[in-house]
Amino acid sequence: AVKAFVKNFLWEVAALIQRKPTIRARKGGIYFRKKILAILSVSPHVKNAFIVRNFFSSHKKTIRIDLDRVRQEFLDNITKNDFALAVRGDGNASMRFYEALSLGRIPVVVDTDEIFPLEDIINYHDFCLFIPLGDIHCADALIRKYYNEMSPEDFLRKQKLAREIFEKYVRVDKFYELIFSRPEEILKRVKL
Repeated sequence: AVKAFVKNFLWEVAALIQRKPTIRARKGGIYFRKKILAILSVSPHVKNAFIVRNFFSSHKKTIRIDLDRVRQEFLDNITKNDFALAVRGDGNASMRFYEALSLGRIPVVVDTDEIFPLEDIINYHDFCLFIPLGDIHCADALIRKYYNEMSPEDFLRKQKLAREIFEKYVRVDKFYELIFSRPEEILKRVKL
């Protein structure tokens, strides 16, 4: 905890010194997850059903209860809700993002300049809600506004599109099939 605090503090100092707020995006993923959970947990604007555990529940070495039960509770929680919070981990990605798509839920993403697969093909803004990093303090109001501005038909369309994108493009087998069918284009983008 001390190490994470020091690293996050140093990123905060660097952002202030260099006058580049985007540097804050380099903080550990748990920082953003805790921050948005704290905001949404007390908000009168959104109803939440977070499962908060004091251990990392996806790793055999740290889990303290039955893995199958934890997994089922996680999936049930996503399917019972309209949105799924998909904050990146310490890497620049989130498994929750793909799990939300696979279950046809709208991911709520804290925008830390994540790179999503096939951005040249997929417009993620069509079916995801991105919370700008600088606006995380009002995430609840942004979620409420996003929801209120949609008709029920638009909302259902976005959920279906999330599932469709998963099935057609980002499911592992489909992703690799697509990548390997366009190797020349992929190699042009990779700088060796």
